[in-house]
Amino acid sequence: MGTVIYAFSHYSSSVTSLENLKNKQYAADYLVEQLKENRFLLATYARRFVSQNDGYALQQYVQLLDESRGDKARSLETLVPYFPQSSQHKARKYVGHYISDFELLKRQEFTQHELSLLAEVIVLSENIIRTEQNAIKQKKQGSQAQQEAQSTLISQHYLDSLTAFNSFLDGYQSFFENRINQHYRKIKSDINELFLIVITMLSINILAMVFITVVFRSRLAKPLEKLNIETKKYLQDVEYFTELKTQPTVYEIEQLTHSINEIFQEISVHIELLEDETIQREKLQIKAEQSNLAKSQFIANTHHEVRTPLNAIIGFNNLLQSTRLEKVQQQYVQNAQDAAKVLLSLFDDISDLSNIDGGHLSLNIQPCNIENVAQYLNALMAEQCQSKYLSLLIKIDDDCPVYFSTDEVRLKQILTNLANNAIKYTHQGSIILSIHADHSTQKIRFDIQDTGIGIAQDQIEKILHPFEQADSSSKRQYGGIGLGLTITQKLCQLLSGKLTINAKLNHGSTFSVHLPMKMQSSKTLQDFAIKDVKDISILGSASDMAAQLCHVLKLIKAPRYSIYHSFEELYSATTINASILFIEQVFVNRLTKSQFEKLGEHFLQVCIIHQQFQPLSTVPYTLDNVHSIASPFLPSQVSRVLLLANTPTQQDESPAPWESIDLSGLQVLLVEDAPMNQLVAQKTLENFKVNVDIAENGEVAVKQLKTKSYDLILMDLHMPVMDGFEATVAIKQCNTTDNIPVVGLTADVQEVTRQKCLAIGMEDVITKPFDPVQLAKRLATIKRSHPFKIKQFN
Repeated sequence: MGTVIYAFSHYSSSVTSLENLKNKQYAADYLVEQLKENRFLLATYARRFVSQNDGYALQQYVQLLDESRGDKARSLETLVPYFPQSSQHKARKYVGHYISDFELLKRQEFTQHELSLLAEVIVLSENIIRTEQNAIKQKKQGSQAQQEAQSTLISQHYLDSLTAFNSFLDGYQSFFENRINQHYRKIKSDINELFLIVITMLSINILAMVFITVVFRSRLAKPLEKLNIETKKYLQDVEYFTELKTQPTVYEIEQLTHSINEIFQEISVHIELLEDETIQREKLQIKAEQSNLAKSQFIANTHHEVRTPLNAIIGFNNLLQSTRLEKVQQQYVQNAQDAAKVLLSLFDDISDLSNIDGGHLSLNIQPCNIENVAQYLNALMAEQCQSKYLSLLIKIDDDCPVYFSTDEVRLKQILTNLANNAIKYTHQGSIILSIHADHSTQKIRFDIQDTGIGIAQDQIEKILHPFEQADSSSKRQYGGIGLGLTITQKLCQLLSGKLTINAKLNHGSTFSVHLPMKMQSSKTLQDFAIKDVKDISILGSASDMAAQLCHVLKLIKAPRYSIYHSFEELYSATTINASILFIEQVFVNRLTKSQFEKLGEHFLQVCIIHQQFQPLSTVPYTLDNVHSIASPFLPSQVSRVLLLANTPTQQDESPAPWESIDLSGLQVLLVEDAPMNQLVAQKTLENFKVNVDIAENGEVAVKQLKTKSYDLILMDLHMPVMDGFEATVAIKQCNTTDNIPVVGLTADVQEVTRQKCLAIGMEDVITKPFDPVQLAKRLATIKRSHPFKIKQFN
């Protein structure tokens, strides 16, 4: 094999040498022809100048002579062809350098005899050049010497020199070619011999390899192949192990077979153990799933059973608060109400966590109005912030979409948890709700920022775990069991979002909810922009309300507005019939009726701005052009007020407050088995002038419907004899009562229960404990959507 490698290497180097010889011959031929051509051109230019006095010919002569002698640098294109192809890259170093034709020829690695011939050619070339230069000088001396100059360039001596120059070059070229050809034939012969050696050695090696392969197959490959087949059979059916057997042709193969048998025996033992462990694990998994299901069911049942008495407690507290109580008694009732709501919130958190972990929490993805969410949080947080003397501010980017797809109920739950935490842990300063839209990443971010106690960096991860708070002192001081943030984070993940926390101890916290921004339309809050209103005036004090209003005016790109701090300043700077005035309630409280009417005459529209939790005072509020909005302000609210300034003849057609809900004369059948809950619901409805009849279970309700007509049925779900589901199905199947709206009234808050109620034909589902006003709202909505023409059973 070494001989083959050596022969092949020598063969490759010989082929390379042959190529180099061809390149050298090509270069020498090219250079000789270039010298002949240059010599011919020099003679031609010299004669043209002498005979015709051609100045351009003289210029070309001098330039060509400088390049040939190496007195002038040559370009790359001129130099590269003078070198063999294998070394043309070396020619690049001569770019911009001076080198003569003969110097180029010397670099072709010629013999001493060839160089001596070249030296004679150089001497002869210099003599010819001197002759030509003498003739040129004579020509320049004048017309008398012109004849002598012409004679010089046609003299026999000059012509013989030119002939000798070409002859010497031809002899040099012929001698060089003979030497190259001899060397070429020798290398060619060596290549042929090496080729035969390589072919012979390769043939011998191929025959040897064939022989070795045959021997290897018979002695090694066949036993290994058989061993492989037996191994595959074992792996396909590892339950029944049989010992592998092979013919002991080679000692190593016999040892390998023995080792594989030992390995298979070990594998069989481990497989048996693994099968036992798998069976045990499956049993444990089934047991854990059953336990988890039982736990979830237990929590759901417990949650239902706890909400039932809590409904009575909260309901009776509501009824008690509607009566005349002494101040101390009102405080006691409020304390009891607050405690009941905390207990209710605690059980709601436990139920939510159980549903999320068990995968039972379903989402209802619908278009969500961002301003509705902001308004909800505003109403939720305003009074709590005021009670702690905290400033509340809501900021919404003007490029936020009006609607985006999400579960609005769960989003409000997330933000409510974060808002409650912010208020709980903040004792002074402010709470800021910010809503930002990032259209590049299609994300929307809700930030709740506070100036509270903050969180240490090493505690941020800890507070996201169930039943954990930043430290034990927080738990003692602020209460709670540490489920709020855990549920919030899990809900964010269910909504394909995430919760991030940026906090520093004693420097406040910012909780950010990042959600996908699946826009329902291209409309953004910029579309609320009002551009036609002029003369916007604001009469405000140093409170935050005026600053909040200015922020919203900038957000909706309202025209220029002016801020005043007194009536004198206001009247002196504005004219009669100015567009609109925003006035803080603190200034309205100082006005008499006549002063208030004067204010209404001075401005086309007057809008009183006040805190969410502070009702308007009894100052005359009967003028058509006077309106009010509560802080924090939302873009749509301010836009509607400014639109009224554009159309002052239109009256505000906003709906009446819910305190004036008209349910009088409504006939309601209450189906409820618990006496306390019967009393709470009955008295609550009677406060809204509703006529209520009671049935203690579904069977009694169906019977009562045969004798009396009702406008609406409030149906508990879990009752003895006949539950609410069976009763609703019976009612809907009867053609005389199928149009009576049935509303579920239950302490079961599971989504699956709600969907089941809607599926059997219920109009709505209200959970216990219920808020009296919210209950009245829902009933009023149903009342407007139904004609209530009820037929009795025959």
